[in-house]
Amino acid sequence: ADAQPDMAQNVARGLLALVAAHGAGKDTIVSTSITVVRQLLQQGACGADGRRDVVRSLARLLLKAGLKSATARANVVWLVGEFKDACDDILVDAVRLLAASFANEDVNVKNQILNLAVKAALHDPKDASLDRLLKYVLDLARFDLNYDLRDRARSLTALLGLTSKS
Repeated sequence: ADAQPDMAQNVARGLLALVAAHGAGKDTIVSTSITVVRQLLQQGACGADGRRDVVRSLARLLLKAGLKSATARANVVWLVGEFKDACDDILVDAVRLLAASFANEDVNVKNQILNLAVKAALHDPKDASLDRLLKYVLDLARFDLNYDLRDRARSLTALLGLTSKS
């Protein structure tokens, strides 16, 4: 894809097919494939339409519990947050479902869920449900076992001017 940029979209589609085929198993294949797809999207190799299709496909896979690898999950959550315009219609549901699974996630995934909640709430400040979800995720993170996640949540709460319950 680097040598032939016009083939990047085909490479991304092939990697997505590989992820879909091995989503619930073979963590190394899935996480490496998603990392490469993320790099392709960051480089802008797939174009706007290709980026939209890829991000939506990965978001669907993530939300249907098709991805088990923590690295893969963290990368997909990052992609949804970074390219939230591609997922406008499912953004609220994505944040809601990820917030519901927050306590059972790996620390890296929790960090990305926290980032996604902040980005989504700032992306659409008039959406009251995103605001409530952000506060919920911040509350969950503020009482997490991981010190860094707790500190980050408390810092974000202060920076965003949100009041904390304790």
